[in-house]
Amino acid sequence: GEAPTTGLSRKVIETGSPILIPRMPLERLRSMTSEAAQEYKATHPLPIEVDELGLLMVPMRSGPAVVGTLALIDWQCRGMLTDEDIDWMQRAADRVGVTVESAQLRGRAIERAERLAALSDVALAVTSTQDLRVTFKLILERVTAALSVEAADVLLVDEGDGTVFVAASTGFRTGLSEVRAPMPTEAGRQWVIGHNVASPAAIDWIGQSRRWLIAREGLKSYTASPLQLRERFVGALEVFSRVMLEPDQEWLGFLDAMGSLAAVAYDNTTAHDALRRTGHVQAPHHAPAPAWSEREREILQLIVDGASNRDAAEKLHLSQNTIKFHVRQLLEKAQVANRTELASKALHQGWVS
Repeated sequence: GEAPTTGLSRKVIETGSPILIPRMPLERLRSMTSEAAQEYKATHPLPIEVDELGLLMVPMRSGPAVVGTLALIDWQCRGMLTDEDIDWMQRAADRVGVTVESAQLRGRAIERAERLAALSDVALAVTSTQDLRVTFKLILERVTAALSVEAADVLLVDEGDGTVFVAASTGFRTGLSEVRAPMPTEAGRQWVIGHNVASPAAIDWIGQSRRWLIAREGLKSYTASPLQLRERFVGALEVFSRVMLEPDQEWLGFLDAMGSLAAVAYDNTTAHDALRRTGHVQAPHHAPAPAWSEREREILQLIVDGASNRDAAEKLHLSQNTIKFHVRQLLEKAQVANRTELASKALHQGWVS
């Protein structure tokens, strides 16, 4: 989102030129601040009484780009700021600007790597398990973490009665699994495909019951990626936030990729179930379960249910280091490399319910 800023900051960023005001009323500065800044100042009063101040603001540059502003304020308005201060202030700001740009580039690189790892984990789950519960839970866990949203769900179409229902969800305090809503119209499906962002209250197909539950959660922003199989709309991967979403193309690309994997998982499971009903697929042979301890069984069940190490530690009143130790033991006994493979194998072999 956009950081709260003043009219002066915006002017410096847009023009790339410094601003020096040796004397100005405090009220003038306040009149140019955003609502968020005014709210902050209301709860964090200045430690001294100030009527007038002096201000020098310069752009923080990294190469040709302006990445922010750096300001020096003379709160007692002693006339200490002059044109001679602009040169050294600009050199300092440019050093900060390069540092900020480097940190942002590093952050974006880490973010991309984490998203690629999330896609790899989900792709592995799609190919190794027919249990939609596990796959959808993993998708939602990775989506909420990678996109920094508070809640998400997978919405599927029930072609029997022409409605949509929530197949899996995360981040909601109230249950959505029993709530059904009308099928999106063609215009609604195109709205999803177009990656629009809006308040959940404005979306017709969310339905009155689900809209009411979402409003109770304080979720104010919504977007979705369609689940499509050979141009057939079978559902949507929905994400919700308590702040207004401003997604970029990489953000949307990741959501689309997860939506595609969710659609593939749904298609694989549907096809597998159809073959099993016709007798063309034999029930899998269940290998004997390893010799789990009672504690390991508890932790394994929590992993299958989608719990993180922190969640498991809180649930079982253990330290996270203890949980990590037991998880390593579980991986070794199950002869798998990671938690995703462990959950998939445990369900496939019938080691847990």
